[in-house]
Amino acid sequence: MAFKLRGQTRESSVKGVNSKLRAEGKIPGILYGKNIDSQPVAIDFKDFNSLMNAGLGANSVITFELGDKNHSVMVRELQRDQIKGDILHIDLQRVSMTDEMVATVPIWLVGEEEANKNGIVQTQIKEIEVKGLPNDLPDHVQVDVSSLELGDALYVKDVNLPEKLELLTEEEELVVSIVSAQEESEEAEEQEITEPEVIGKGKEEEE
Repeated sequence: MAFKLRGQTRESSVKGVNSKLRAEGKIPGILYGKNIDSQPVAIDFKDFNSLMNAGLGANSVITFELGDKNHSVMVRELQRDQIKGDILHIDLQRVSMTDEMVATVPIWLVGEEEANKNGIVQTQIKEIEVKGLPNDLPDHVQVDVSSLELGDALYVKDVNLPEKLELLTEEEELVVSIVSAQEESEEAEEQEITEPEVIGKGKEEEE
């Protein structure tokens, strides 16, 4: 599906301008990428929400119209309100359709209900890293775990990828395994003991 989105330039140095934009139903953002200067932009919330409802994914390419120019872009970050979940800011990266790029692809598990009859589905990683042309990058990859039994496991090398993509994640890295309730409990306790405390703030909201 072809995704299209229109934006407009915005001021970036005036205090309170982004709050005003949000009140008008717009999302403040930034357009950046190779061979262009970073440009503050504003996007209509309803237009962007329509793309999300239409299936916009992590690696979907958007034709972004800004003034009299069209840019091929990907959404690289969405900053949300931690309580309400509202989109506060959006980062758009301009990409070249003829240059390969590195991207993160989410892993979607299929058949968990069946696998859970044989044990507990324990996920180790939820994404892999690949390299390829923008139009060849999938929004996700599916891993079928329905036939796995207690003690079985799947690794990165077992994930089916389009031939045009280069896998960058280590092939022997564990994706998912089927364990007993006792094994999961013991591992959870071990993680509680060894996991370091993280002190600090997340990304601050942009005004």
